[in-house]
Amino acid sequence: MKSVLKKRSFRKVTSFVMAFALVVSAFVIVPKATKAEIGDNGRDYVSILSCSDYQKWYPNGQYNQDDWEFLKPQLQEICDAAWDAEVDPEYWLFGGDFSCLHNTSTSEEGMKQVKDIIYGTWPALNEDNSVIIQGNHDEADVRGMNKTGPVEFDDFIVYVINEDDYPTTQGSASVLPLIEKTSDDLYNYLCGLADNEEHRPVFILSHGGLHYDIDRQDGNNQYAYILYEAIRDIADELDIIFMFAHNHTNGDEMVGGSITFFPPGSEIGICHEDSISNKSGTLSEINFTYMNYGYIGYIGDINNNADKSPFAKEDLTNLLTVSEIKIYKDKITVERFSKNGHEEKFDSEVERIHRAPDPTPTPEPTPVPEQPKQDQGQTVQPPVNNVQTPVQNPDAGNASNANDSKESKVAKVSGLKVKKSGKAAVVSWKKASGASKYEVLCATAKNFKKGVKKVTSSKTKATVKKLKKGTTYFFKVRGISGSVKGAYSAVKKIKH
Repeated sequence: MKSVLKKRSFRKVTSFVMAFALVVSAFVIVPKATKAEIGDNGRDYVSILSCSDYQKWYPNGQYNQDDWEFLKPQLQEICDAAWDAEVDPEYWLFGGDFSCLHNTSTSEEGMKQVKDIIYGTWPALNEDNSVIIQGNHDEADVRGMNKTGPVEFDDFIVYVINEDDYPTTQGSASVLPLIEKTSDDLYNYLCGLADNEEHRPVFILSHGGLHYDIDRQDGNNQYAYILYEAIRDIADELDIIFMFAHNHTNGDEMVGGSITFFPPGSEIGICHEDSISNKSGTLSEINFTYMNYGYIGYIGDINNNADKSPFAKEDLTNLLTVSEIKIYKDKITVERFSKNGHEEKFDSEVERIHRAPDPTPTPEPTPVPEQPKQDQGQTVQPPVNNVQTPVQNPDAGNASNANDSKESKVAKVSGLKVKKSGKAAVVSWKKASGASKYEVLCATAKNFKKGVKKVTSSKTKATVKKLKKGTTYFFKVRGISGSVKGAYSAVKKIKH
């Protein structure tokens, strides 16, 4: 207790010194502050704090009141421990749920309490470097929440998916068009990043997850596979981290616990319409990172069946934590901090596959040999070059390099992906060496002899329009350079 009081007293002194510095700055010209960048502050990474689910019912058995008096000191204790461990974030991400109830006033009160503790612990954090999303216990009109869509910073990108655009209760088929739209919007944005060869990592912030997490008759997240497929179809071209909250893992046999981190190449049980009846998700490989923010209120259950978990039993935990995400030039690390401090056994990292290439060093100029000094009136003869210059055969003038007249070979297109978008299809592929443009073929027959549509594009993406619902379409792409045409890609089929 003494160490906490001592630290808080130190922070008060620090606040006084900062206030005094502000007064002095009124009379001194101070350079304008810039956004955090890798290498600023004398360190080689950017630091992000994340957490979610500031919730706990008041213990009266009525489930009608938040237990603020329990939650506030609990969060402060976690933040104090992280502060003592020298966590020093430049950004803050919150994954939703500021209350157990479902009304605006309680969410706003919960948000105020969390901000007071977070901003009080780390004064460098503020509204400009925080991203806060809506949870299933937050109303859409709560002030201070980001809208669904992208938020771009210098060193990373955030894509917000709020509860109203990806509900955690998907029992009614009426939400299916909403989730398809959310997935299409995300996919199209990510395709734009990939087309521009984006190097910054992309954090997709959602409250609900993609995995099957609990047996509920409200449908749970039964359409999660639609969002999963949208991310999967473009994640090979970007560094993507999907973050989820919603502190229920009762039904899942793979995820479980309050600390979750799955790197690319892992398998998780993606939720489908039949997951509740099957009591399991569909095991699917992910090509992106999948993790939770860090729960700061409570956790529903450690694991439904620890024997089937990929983790050791002793590593299944209900620890409440905040997370520090560090973005280095070549990797991203995640560290967890509970009230006990740094929980080192849960440290994780992934490589930044699509990081910016190192700059090419500028070659040093070739020194020019100094010419001999010339006396006045004296002519200096140039040095004699003993290498003879061959005499060109006049008859061979048009055949100096036969290979120059040949057009470059065009590689076969790979990585073809097709995504439905309304009455159209968005087709994307990987860049083929030697190609200056691409030809996209779409047809209603696998031999491409019926219902053929042709689209050309100078980019690695094209849109094929006026497609009919219920019709199966086949797609293939090839690169072109002048009169040289590369081989067609593998064929992709979709039912529109």
